[in-house]
Amino acid sequence: MQFGTLHFTKTSDELDLVAPLTKVAIQQIDSLELYIAQIDDKLSDTAAFCKAYQIGQNRY
Repeated sequence: MQFGTLHFTKTSDELDLVAPLTKVAIQQIDSLELYIAQIDDKLSDTAAFCKAYQIGQNRY
């Protein structure tokens, strides 16, 4: 799955990307399909994130 330039995969396939407590919660609700994308942690600013991953540009 893709949104902007972010490529998402099933969270169950990328559990190393989530915090330990989040991993436990995800494993307990395995009936849900959750997706995750690896992002640059330096892009905490919303505008920088959206620009870097082409999210929300010319969508409306």
